Amino acid sequence: MHRQRQLLLIAAGLGVISIFLPWVKMDVGGFLQGMGVDNSLNGLRGMGILVFINFLVTGFLAFMGEQEKPLDKTPWLIVLIAGVLSVLATGAFILRSEKNMQMGMGLIDVSIGAGAMLAVAAAALSVAGAWIFKKPGYSIRDSWETIAKNKLPAFTRNTHTETKTVNMDDLEKLVTMRNEGTITEEEYQRLKSELFSNERHSG
Repeated sequence: MHRQRQLLLIAAGLGVISIFLPWVKMDVGGFLQGMGVDNSLNGLRGMGILVFINFLVTGFLAFMGEQEKPLDKTPWLIVLIAGVLSVLATGAFILRSEKNMQMGMGLIDVSIGAGAMLAVAAAALSVAGAWIFKKPGYSIRDSWETIAKNKLPAFTRNTHTETKTVNMDDLEKLVTMRNEGTITEEEYQRLKSELFSNERHSG
């Protein structure tokens, strides 16, 4: 398995575990703790649910595709977005909890639990792993444009559609896809042969 996918799976696993750990602990002058009352709340509420879903998506995408290669553009960008959203959501939760500490005026003791801290670390690990071990040449802008514009050359679509003659744009797209690792060398040669074959038939 590629190192990027390994890190993403580790991050996703730690993130899922973090959701069930205490995210915040509350007490009133130590009264609840003295009574033996469980005064902790896990991440299965509010922002934590979004973070939980993001970690599930990250783990799922890490299992998709060829395990020996890093993520392709679309899943790579999704993992990055999910990781950043998780960092922001957990950070917002922590800041809000700290604000509640101040509003309690010392009467209510509020402390950040290990779950929230682990969630931030796991989300940061997923972003770092996806970025550091990405395919050469990948960028957020290019990945976003690929998703938004659905850049698929005519020759990769249904063969029953109208045949398109070869032009430089098609050839450049083929070369780009090969260089980025979207298609293999064998697929590149096959698609190129089909292009020239279609040109001869159309002529």
